Amino acid sequence: MKIALILPNIIDKAPFVDYYTDVFKENKNIDWIYITWQRDKKSQENYFGKKVYEFNFKSPETNSKIKKIFHYKFFASFVKKVLKAENVDYIIIFTIQGGVFLHEFLKKYFDKKYIFDIRDYSPLYPFFKKNVEELIEHSVFCVISSPGYKQWLPRQYEYVLSHNIRKKLLLEAMRTMDQLTVFKQGKPIKILTIGQIRDYSSNSKIINSLTNKKEFELYFVGEGICTNQLKKFAEVANNVYFTGRYLKADEGDIVEKYDLINILLPISYIDNNLMTNRFYLSLIHRKPMIVNRESFHAQYVSKYKVGLIIEEHDDIGEKILEYINSFDETIYQKSCLELLFDIKNDIDEFETRLKNALNQPNNE
Repeated sequence: MKIALILPNIIDKAPFVDYYTDVFKENKNIDWIYITWQRDKKSQENYFGKKVYEFNFKSPETNSKIKKIFHYKFFASFVKKVLKAENVDYIIIFTIQGGVFLHEFLKKYFDKKYIFDIRDYSPLYPFFKKNVEELIEHSVFCVISSPGYKQWLPRQYEYVLSHNIRKKLLLEAMRTMDQLTVFKQGKPIKILTIGQIRDYSSNSKIINSLTNKKEFELYFVGEGICTNQLKKFAEVANNVYFTGRYLKADEGDIVEKYDLINILLPISYIDNNLMTNRFYLSLIHRKPMIVNRESFHAQYVSKYKVGLIIEEHDDIGEKILEYINSFDETIYQKSCLELLFDIKNDIDEFETRLKNALNQPNNE
């Protein structure tokens, strides 16, 4: 069986692709290719020995919706040519925007032979709701990375949850649940914001709340569309640091140096429903998370006691100090393990559904 993984981005920016290929590797009869979109510069033509077809077309994230629509149409044309040439049996199509311009093609040639994977809300979604519903209806099943997405997706369908964490990392974390290093008395509390620095409102809020308070140090590791704006906002602060880009392979070592993970998000219909990569980094490295009440993260934090919840008008610094003063290592460790175990059950269910789909007689 030959499978195509279709991704409107580069593989390095899509760790969730590995959740599928980890399963593929267990079956020697499965081969796969990648069809990707290289928006900046040409990269490798293979990925760990697998063929990569790259659509080399510059398309900045800041493009207008109209431009994005045309560019995705170009990408869809490229994908169709590759699929016809490669004689693919099965497809994994990632993202709403990656799927909507292929939906007629998929219905015609791959009905019930593709999996539709939704990792984010798309600003194009309101314009293509009917297309998305058809994609879901004609797929073997639809994957979502957050239960919160059920709030805006069609309600009549069943969805399979696939968390944004690789199973082997989760299992390793569960095996090595060492005692947490206690918050060091007399030392500044180091708070980490890691990954894409995209939102100005939520990040400027925590900067404003903690600026020049000797009890805290605030670090932004990574880059994004609002990094320069935040740097300018933080010019008066002597305890806010920006370290720039980092290698994904170094992520675990970076997180270990800090005390808390900042996952404050903008308060919006879109952001309230997602689950971030930082949520999982917090759990596997046992660094309590800071979340806002409106986010879907808050439901997990409230149930499992794995961090602190910020209300809209809270003094963030005061809430952090209150949390640390009442912090219980034993309870926190037990809570992390309980939540990781529940996430593992979800991953097991996803892998079972994937294996069953690939083993169906009509897909052999």
